[in-house]
This record gives sequence, structure tokens and C-alpha cells, in this order.
Amino acid sequence: MTTYYIKKRVSLLDRLTIKDEAGNDCYTVEGSLSLLKNLYLKDMNGSVLAHIKGKWAWRTTFEVYQDGVLNATIRKEFSFRNQLTVEGPNWTISGNWWDTQYEIGDMDGGHHAHISRDAWALMDSYRIDIAPGGPEILMLAIVVAIDAIIAYQRAASS
Repeated sequence: MTTYYIKKRVSLLDRLTIKDEAGNDCYTVEGSLSLLKNLYLKDMNGSVLAHIKGKWAWRTTFEVYQDGVLNATIRKEFSFRNQLTVEGPNWTISGNWWDTQYEIGDMDGGHHAHISRDAWALMDSYRIDIAPGGPEILMLAIVVAIDAIIAYQRAASS
């Protein structure tokens, strides 16, 4: 299992760093959610590994592109429950994503990642445990997209 830590939640204007288990910087997320809703997951050399593009309709939606190819769409469903869907890789999200305690798996019951608050850090930190052999970049981009959806929901309610 590979473990990453995100020390800060996405906000409407932000840059954040994704660290490994040893505390080394591995990736950055740069961009803006304010107007264009574009985030870029980059390696430490500045190469773009994934483009997380926001859309707005009746529900908050983000698309994850890698090498110009759409690989996943993450959508908050229009309902009274906090429900997310992931289209593309045939994955499901279970648990409480709003409180950063959730699992990402597939429709066949396979486990891909566990996301949780980091018990040893401040409230704005969380831990991402990715199963061996999983698509790490796509998984990290989906987690960042979910975090962006949470940022939009919090901004809309304040």
C-alpha cells in the first residue's frame, strides 16, 4: 500500500502539496477554482500529470484528464443526500466523503483507496492509502476533485 498526505484542503484559490509517508514532497496541485475551475496535478519537476477541470450545472462536476484523455468524471448528485458518482473507471465511493472518511472501490467489490483525516495532524490534513498496483495519479486526481467539490459546497453554504 502506498500512503500520501495532503496537508491542506483545496480552497477557491490554492496550491497544495502531496507528500509521501516519509514527509517528502511528491506532487503539487496548482490552479484556480474561482472562475475557470482548473487544477493541475504536477510532479515535482512541474510536468502536468492530470488536469482536473471543473464544470458547473445543476450539480458540481469535475473531469479528470490524463494526456488529453478523459479518464473520470466525478459528480455530486442533485439530492438531499451527499452522494457522489465516479464515471469512467467504474468505481464507487462509500463512506462519508464530506467528513473525509471514505473508500474508493470498484463495482465488483475491489478496494482501491482509503481516505481519512490524519489523526496526528491538524483538521485540514488527510491521508490517502492506495492499494498496490492501483493507478495512483488517477486516484490522487479523483481525491483532489472530491476535495474541490467539498470546497464548493462549503463556499456555497457560507
